Amino acid sequence: MPVIGGFLLTMLFGLLITFLVVPKMHPVERVGLSYVLGLGFLTLFMFFSYLAGFKFNLGNTLNILVVLVLVVFIFTRRKIIPYITDLASSFSLVNFSKTEKIIILVLAFLVIFSLISTLYYPVNAWDALVLYDWRAKLFVATGSMVEAIRRGYFFGVPLLTSLAHTWVYFLNGKQPEFIYTLFFLSFITMFYGALREFTTRGICLGVVLIVATIPDIFEHSTFAYTNFPYTVYFVMGTIYLYIWMIKEKKGYLILSALMLGLSTWTRSTEPFWLINFMILIIYSLYKREIWQPLLFAFLFFSIRQPWVIFENSILSLDTTVSGRIFEGVTVILRQFNFSHVFLIFGFVYNNLFSQQIIYWLGLLIFVVWERKFNHKKKNVWLSGMIIGYALLVIVGTYVFSLTFQDWKIGGSLARMAMFFPPLILFYIASSKKLKELFKY
Repeated sequence: MPVIGGFLLTMLFGLLITFLVVPKMHPVERVGLSYVLGLGFLTLFMFFSYLAGFKFNLGNTLNILVVLVLVVFIFTRRKIIPYITDLASSFSLVNFSKTEKIIILVLAFLVIFSLISTLYYPVNAWDALVLYDWRAKLFVATGSMVEAIRRGYFFGVPLLTSLAHTWVYFLNGKQPEFIYTLFFLSFITMFYGALREFTTRGICLGVVLIVATIPDIFEHSTFAYTNFPYTVYFVMGTIYLYIWMIKEKKGYLILSALMLGLSTWTRSTEPFWLINFMILIIYSLYKREIWQPLLFAFLFFSIRQPWVIFENSILSLDTTVSGRIFEGVTVILRQFNFSHVFLIFGFVYNNLFSQQIIYWLGLLIFVVWERKFNHKKKNVWLSGMIIGYALLVIVGTYVFSLTFQDWKIGGSLARMAMFFPPLILFYIASSKKLKELFKY
């Protein structure tokens, strides 16, 4: 089947990239990472090729993918066979407990259920019908962006999911929503592998099950919105930055920059990556090493800026980071109002924090617990990023409320902040005190 072959080749491309970036990694985690990196960079290079004058069609896309695979294969060909051996051995469940096997079966059921849903139901979510999937169908029909841009509703969200749908249609696929189930499967494998750096297999499987059954996470794996792919890229990009900080494993800084860059190729308006960059600068100053933020910025902006520049050139608008920050600061200084601040706090609490209250209480407990018992306090970096995101949500909502009259969109706020529960759960599960508690 062409769709299966095309996506296996896409995953091979992503797998080879992982060999270049991170030589040592849990083999199951690398499978999930191969999908999100392969699909992300394939769609990005489809966009680059269009800017270079090539049309969107099956032949051009296949040529791009084959060339990319061959180029990366030259540098990583010796790592494939050893990896296949490690991956095969990792699927043995001989040493797994009965409880762990049950958790794996439940996770498999969730993935299968999501896959059946995405293969059975056509694209029907509103934003997908009028934007994400709509752009893809125009790309397939015309081979260009001209008609899609001419019709008006085109910008605001980058092209990763639209070009992923385009790739499915080129391969004669009819139901492109299965790509979101694959994001779901990739997310739980990456989350598991990253968490295994810190704690036991049993804790990892239990936490992964909790993450997989978060209603927003599972629901969004079954339809074509950009929020879930964004969450996957952003959460894992943040986790990989955290792993690099406390484990000092080479390659994770590069991997974090790539994943966070691809999160902005999925959704460009969310500014949460600024917190990551600020924490990285503080960390680098603390370590007295300045090259890390420079390398991170080079890789990150190489992915983010092409779409921003293209969007600005067509719309003649300033959507740069500096422009957005200046606009936000200007709005706050001109229209600051204490009573409005309390209104914003109430809105954010009712539509976000109250729905995630159990996670925030857990975060508070473990932040205090770690501060009291863990003298090294290395995981202060991750808790600092999470708190920074929360403050940015409040400030951003305040600015948004002063800029747009119809700003009270609770559902949009909840979708934007889907990344909080997985990150908080990772922080709690990676705690040494939790591991010691379970051993006791």
